[in-house]
Amino acid sequence: MRSMRTAVLLVRPLASPQMSVQFRRGLRVAIGVAIILLLGTGWVVWFGAAQLVQPPRGQLTEYSGEWLLQPAAHGIGWSRHSAHGGELPYLIVEPDAAAGVGQRGRVVREQITAMGMTVRPFGEVLGTLVLLHGRTGRKEAMLAIAERFCAAGFRCVIPDLPAQGDSPIRFQTFGASADEGELARAVLLDAGRQQGFSPQPAGLFGMSMGGAYAVSAASRHSDDWRALVLLSTFDSLPTVIGSKARDFFGPFAPLFVPPIKALARRRSGVDPSMIVPAEWAKRITTPTLLAHGTADPLFPSATGRRLFDAIGSREKTWLDVEGGSHDRVLTTSMPLYATMSAWFLKWVEPLSTGGEVSLP
Repeated sequence: MRSMRTAVLLVRPLASPQMSVQFRRGLRVAIGVAIILLLGTGWVVWFGAAQLVQPPRGQLTEYSGEWLLQPAAHGIGWSRHSAHGGELPYLIVEPDAAAGVGQRGRVVREQITAMGMTVRPFGEVLGTLVLLHGRTGRKEAMLAIAERFCAAGFRCVIPDLPAQGDSPIRFQTFGASADEGELARAVLLDAGRQQGFSPQPAGLFGMSMGGAYAVSAASRHSDDWRALVLLSTFDSLPTVIGSKARDFFGPFAPLFVPPIKALARRRSGVDPSMIVPAEWAKRITTPTLLAHGTADPLFPSATGRRLFDAIGSREKTWLDVEGGSHDRVLTTSMPLYATMSAWFLKWVEPLSTGGEVSLP
């Protein structure tokens, strides 16, 4: 017994203080690491939700500004307007007969003619197209596209989508909410009232994120749109979120996706899981052209194909843009501007068709 007490007395003063200090240090380190991980996870969730419902706003670039400063050089005239008490800023872009067709427009007109279609004299407006831009875009970024459509014979109405450009709206829902689903129709009607033109006949164009807005609009009021053109868009936001989460987080993706969706829903009022354009597309009866780049890393071709297959219209065409990436789908060797213009001419103004149109 005496030897055991001696051993305890020898061990306690030597081991206890040292172990206590090490334990406290280890505990502080563990708490610090836990706080860092918690803050890091919170930041990732907040950032992911923000990218969904409140992405960075596209800035006016020098390239787009050139169309605003020298519209006559591009054969267009433009004016700035807003609807819904300033909540929906938009541009009206029209061909300028006095200025004459620009170089880009001239090329498009020649290509349309080569496809077997008759183009009207430049400056004659056959109908109105509503153009919906992509994520982190803005209305002015669509002026280069509008120039080509104007050369084909259309007036273009280009709104800033919610939470983008000059829109005062803070959050977006990819066309899922009732207000956003009515956006394209609302801006078309407002433009007609302000400028004194008939809103019909009309066509609808949407690219990338704007494609989801266009699908939503056409699914609600298919009779308002004689033709629909979709470019590099997607079938399901949950699918896109899951794919991108796996790219960033690998096997940990299932830990991040649910809180990101929950926070996005709390901020925007719409559950991202409900943003499924392929479901909306079933109600579309509008003749639809869907063009998609074969080298698109953001929305692979299969994404666009699933949306295309879901579209309810009996008149629909799929178009592969060979070598087109998400950001460069309009700059391949394919005459894509002319092809899209020809689709609008075929359905928006059928009398302009000189027989069957040969699409590439």
